Amino acid sequence: MAIFNLFKDYKPRRTFNYKPIYYDEDKENFEERKKRIEQEVALSKGLNVTYRSNLQKGFLTEKRKTSSNKVSYMLFVAALAVVVIYCFC
Repeated sequence: MAIFNLFKDYKPRRTFNYKPIYYDEDKENFEERKKRIEQEVALSKGLNVTYRSNLQKGFLTEKRKTSSNKVSYMLFVAALAVVVIYCFC
């Protein structure tokens, strides 16, 4: 069967729809601070506003830090084991 497909061009069945996304971290942080300040002002005026703190984002950031630390630690231990095995064998 490969002989019959030798001269045929492969045509993908799906189209590739790439939508570039621009991420501006500074703008996102600014919008988040602005929203938090507006909520605090509304609370100080006595308006009933549901205040949601930034705990979830903090937990996710902390989780990323700890997971990257674990990976670095495991790579260090693996490299150390390779060096020890190489030196003593």
